[in-house]
Amino acid sequence: MGALEQHIRTEGWTEAEAADRLAIPRPSISDLMHGRITLFSIDMMVTLLSRAGLHVDILVREAA
Repeated sequence: MGALEQHIRTEGWTEAEAADRLAIPRPSISDLMHGRITLFSIDMMVTLLSRAGLHVDILVREAA
């Protein structure tokens, strides 16, 4: 389960509430809640996490 999906569940938001709070269409919330995150760009995920009040850290390191 992703951080945003977990946050939505923890806060007890309905899909309609999450859509309003995150300013995206309700079908997109449904996609998110069903794990279809490949439909979202990294930029959009960072934006949604920020709108939800979550802090995002991105770690870049050398490949092994």
